[in-house]
Amino acid sequence: MSNQLIDSKPDFNRFLKAVTRSGVPDRVPFFEIFSQLHQQTLDYIKEKDPQFEWICPPEKDCDERIYEFKRHISYMYALGYDYCTIIPEFEFYKTMHHSDITKRDFLTTTDVMIKNRDDFKNYNWPEVADTNVSLFENAGDYMPDGMKIVLYSRGPYLATLYLLGYEGICYLLADDEELVRDTLNATGERVLELYTKGAKFDNVGALAIGEDLAFYSGTYLPPKFLRKYVFPWYEKIVKVCHENNKPIIFHSCGNNEAVMEDLIACGFDAKHSFEDKIIPVWESKKKWGDRLTLMGGFDMHKLCEMNPEEIKAHTELLFEKCKPGGGWTFGSGNSIADYVPLENFITMITEGHRLGSYI
Repeated sequence: MSNQLIDSKPDFNRFLKAVTRSGVPDRVPFFEIFSQLHQQTLDYIKEKDPQFEWICPPEKDCDERIYEFKRHISYMYALGYDYCTIIPEFEFYKTMHHSDITKRDFLTTTDVMIKNRDDFKNYNWPEVADTNVSLFENAGDYMPDGMKIVLYSRGPYLATLYLLGYEGICYLLADDEELVRDTLNATGERVLELYTKGAKFDNVGALAIGEDLAFYSGTYLPPKFLRKYVFPWYEKIVKVCHENNKPIIFHSCGNNEAVMEDLIACGFDAKHSFEDKIIPVWESKKKWGDRLTLMGGFDMHKLCEMNPEEIKAHTELLFEKCKPGGGWTFGSGNSIADYVPLENFITMITEGHRLGSYI
């Protein structure tokens, strides 16, 4: 019976070595923030190998969150990842809409929850103490030997952006900058508490924070604003992770070049999300690879639009440019969204494993 699509054994120390740049691992580890192809991939493997079974099969009538986690473990194990991701059940915003066309949840400009000081005072802030952490405590009972958790959550910037709205922040920076500051402090305090709590779990091997500071040409908000109100929170979050001997990965889409030196100064161990139109991952490694691990980098447009033979060729190019010396993990430029062709994703993974050995 085969439980993997590729022949590899999970080893979180491999992942740690790459993320912390503490040496060259035995092979290039894989990394994704998330995937929406769990079931399609597991079905594909089952079709190829009728004897295939989940490495972590769920009990009958088990809790939905446990079921999803066990499916996630089986998916990650089968594809050769060294970790599983858990997103804490902790959100600042409650109002979400669902699109039957894109199958995605979204917020609109009318969903702004804090427009003024009264809204801020009356907002029902979530508290970390009320967050269900049983999955973090019990994950070791489910995961195969060698695997650890990567805790992933949104950070104070993105939480504030959703609470105030992008337009709202822009107006408030002129009309009531203190309200923006206070909202960031309220979200920052809670995110810091969440990471302080999460970093202490033995099952958690690393942490990641998603913020999406930028778009194609630069940051959404001025770098001076980020330096004044946001980056001090990053420094505190990084510090508590490092105090617990856990690395922390920073995820942000867009063109972050204007603040990359700031992010490095905050102490992040690694940077995720790259797009060739902005700066290819191999160019990023040339510029910052001596101080940051660069993660992923297979451009999403190429991953979706190339044919499998082109996927193989581009994977080989990425390994040729990024593999030497370590300090790199392989994966997409962003995430394995449900619009990524399954054949392309499987090709990328299997080719990445073929090319990944340092031995």
